[in-house]
Amino acid sequence: MLIVGMLGAALPARAADVLLKVDATAVGGRTLSLDLAGLDALPQVSFSSSTPWTQGVHKFSGPALKTILDLVGAKKGIALAVALNNYSVKIPVNETEAEAPVVVTRIDDKTYGVRDKGPLWVLYPFDSSPKYRTEVNDARSIWQLTKLTVVPQ
Repeated sequence: MLIVGMLGAALPARAADVLLKVDATAVGGRTLSLDLAGLDALPQVSFSSSTPWTQGVHKFSGPALKTILDLVGAKKGIALAVALNNYSVKIPVNETEAEAPVVVTRIDDKTYGVRDKGPLWVLYPFDSSPKYRTEVNDARSIWQLTKLTVVPQ
């Protein structure tokens, strides 16, 4: 297994450091394991928004889901996002954008843990546009994300 660390360099994986496993082999892509440094090395998206699960407006930041899917070569299909408790949601690859949803690694510029829906949370910038304030996007906002598996549509 490889892990992507700083500057996207492939390094031997240390299982304890892996935050996100991505598998796009079913759609002709590749697999990847990302630690926090690997996620931080990707282009970052930042937005301030309220959410149905938090109080007030917070700053959320991390790489766009599209960036991660592009990195593994997933141009089509369905991204099956899986949480720590095996809860899963389906996000069509063609419905991801350069700015949303975001795989949030930080809330108010700080990393956060399992008790706070972390360490990874797929989230939309709800306050930036009515198109993000939908029940579908609420359902796709999976917290405690650990795995993305891209399957054919």
